[in-house]
Amino acid sequence: MKHDLIIFPIDFESKSIISEFKINSVKKINGKSEGNILFINNNVLDFTDSKFDFEKIRIVNRQIKKLSNLILFFRLHILNIFIVTPINNIYEKGGNIMRYSKELKTYEILDMADGEKLERWGKYILIRPDPQIIWKEKKNPALWKQAHARYIRSQKGGGHWEVLKKIPASWDISYKDLKFNIKPMGFKHTGLFPEQSTNWDYIISKISDEKKNKKEINVLNLFAYTGGATVAAAYAGANVCHVDSSQGMTNWAKENLVSSGLKSRKVRFLVDDVIKFVKREIRRNNKYDIIIMDPPSYGRGKNGEVWNIEKDLYELLNLCNKILSDTPIFVLINTYTGGLSGTIIKNVGSLAFKDKRIKKIDFDEIGIKQKDSEIFLPCGITTIIEFK
Repeated sequence: MKHDLIIFPIDFESKSIISEFKINSVKKINGKSEGNILFINNNVLDFTDSKFDFEKIRIVNRQIKKLSNLILFFRLHILNIFIVTPINNIYEKGGNIMRYSKELKTYEILDMADGEKLERWGKYILIRPDPQIIWKEKKNPALWKQAHARYIRSQKGGGHWEVLKKIPASWDISYKDLKFNIKPMGFKHTGLFPEQSTNWDYIISKISDEKKNKKEINVLNLFAYTGGATVAAAYAGANVCHVDSSQGMTNWAKENLVSSGLKSRKVRFLVDDVIKFVKREIRRNNKYDIIIMDPPSYGRGKNGEVWNIEKDLYELLNLCNKILSDTPIFVLINTYTGGLSGTIIKNVGSLAFKDKRIKKIDFDEIGIKQKDSEIFLPCGITTIIEFK
């Protein structure tokens, strides 16, 4: 017999009722083999003892007693709810969820204000622009004087780095066992997006789990840039095909693989237009268990091919469906354009992979938490399609 999920969550800080929440499936929690969990303000409710129809969710008035900031007690006439430990790397308040890594040690956002962020990249501090930062107040004005360089945008487009203190042309930072080369370059970039570290953790975890039952796992990384996801997948033991239209970025990715001590891993680097490459893989009948992509809003291929995410993403995902293996694991899509919400990417993914056995499709904002603050900087949306 199926029951409605009956829940009445509250926000501990505002003491108000919140009606938005997120349900995820997990394989193992607190020693149990399977179940569904609900995140509420970093609490986890474990529903492993009953089967629920999650299509019918309703909120009802029940007695609620607050025991502590980590525990809620629900008096429900038909359900048993067990409270377990908080989940790391999830920020949720009032129903809004952002994934981020708490394990970033060599990168930090020290402060943000007035369209700029103050970042520590290892030993060096950089100031870079970000139009999302619309507030004016600096938390620590004196800290900004310690910056080594500042990227200044030009009114005509582009910009330049203003060197304030002696700084090398390149240096390394690490994330756990991974190491990446940092190089301040044109258009404010440094060659790494640290917010992706939460996705590197997911990639490593999923591949490591699957490797227990499968000898070979083949990963395709499209729009692969300097290879953060490539390095993570190779570290976990997968065979990786890395595709990007830029020779310079591809060379940089090779450097990152070497810096991480993974030179001997099976990684194939290709400079190519993504859509043309996938079409050739279809003709070759090559298959992949995992596909990762980080498409820009706009871009150009190796020979000047134009990429427009709003026009081309649906075609690309349909093509990718044809190169997934018979036992696919997941497809991970990072998007940054404001024109495409997570719901839209989820819709496109459900249509493109409709002939596969989709287990679930989740999307979340990913971002960076400012040091010693509750302020977060959103850095895009990750959509993950998992298969049965």
